Amino acid sequence: MERICRATALRGRLRFRDPHLVAQLWLQPYLRPEPQHCWVAEAAGEVVGYLVASLHDGFPGRVLRANWWPLLKLLGYWVRGRYYRDAASQRLVHWLFVRLWRETPGSPAGHAHCHFNLAGPWRGQGVGEALVEQFEAQCRDAGLPGYYGILFSTAARRSERLYQRLGFRIHDRRACSLFEPEAVELLCVVKTWGERAWAA
Repeated sequence: MERICRATALRGRLRFRDPHLVAQLWLQPYLRPEPQHCWVAEAAGEVVGYLVASLHDGFPGRVLRANWWPLLKLLGYWVRGRYYRDAASQRLVHWLFVRLWRETPGSPAGHAHCHFNLAGPWRGQGVGEALVEQFEAQCRDAGLPGYYGILFSTAARRSERLYQRLGFRIHDRRACSLFEPEAVELLCVVKTWGERAWAA
């Protein structure tokens, strides 16, 4: 899971001296409090995709509680000058601590939240669809009205149009400064039941 997360994090453009820390920041808020809401797809004994989720309100707060140790380690590295000559790492640390909380879009109350990724060769092979079907079944069993995800969208808005065609609606959007001067937004997309299923 960490290998796939590292390869796909930040639109596949993760350039950071300690990429394992970024993978921890992305995955721990799901795996620590709700490990039962994790699904993986395997092929030949290798993980080729995963979906992690939170079925409870207050997910943004749990991000901080689950990540206090990686964040403390990251801050310690920064203070000691570990990233002094690494502009990409400095930029990411600054964004995580100073800007991310302001640039994260709002999310709907009472909905589940998920994060999912596939290894490149397995996209479009039905693997993602199978993972989402398992996740949606648990959401329905829990009586939830739907779920949401957070994704990056460029000026071309191809991702945005794709999710809209798949039955998602845009709940909120915020400008993201991480990739400046490229125009990128963070979107919160929401899916409610009775609409077309999400196909990977």
